Amino acid sequence: MREAFWRFTSMALRPGGRVYLEGMSRSRAECRRLHSERGIPRVLPLDPADVEVAARAAGGTVVLRENFTAAARSVRSGSPTRWRMVVEWPTPASAGEQIPTTGQANDD
Repeated sequence: MREAFWRFTSMALRPGGRVYLEGMSRSRAECRRLHSERGIPRVLPLDPADVEVAARAAGGTVVLRENFTAAARSVRSGSPTRWRMVVEWPTPASAGEQIPTTGQANDD
């Protein structure tokens, strides 16, 4: 499913653009609790670093990331943590140029 998302995103943004992502990282225990208490199916731990790798593999450039360190801790054994990331695809004309951004690709 994730591969299809990134394939679609890279095709849709081939002329250039950004995708804004937000996720919630949870531990395995928290995922099991959500499933048993609320009946929410198929909740899995997700480290945002894995999402970043997939975005880069699809041709995107990460221009902003927030709360990645805390979210990675959440996956191991912590409270749920919300994270955000902005991924950019340059316009074909500017593919070889450096694109100025307002955010920085750093953590927290």
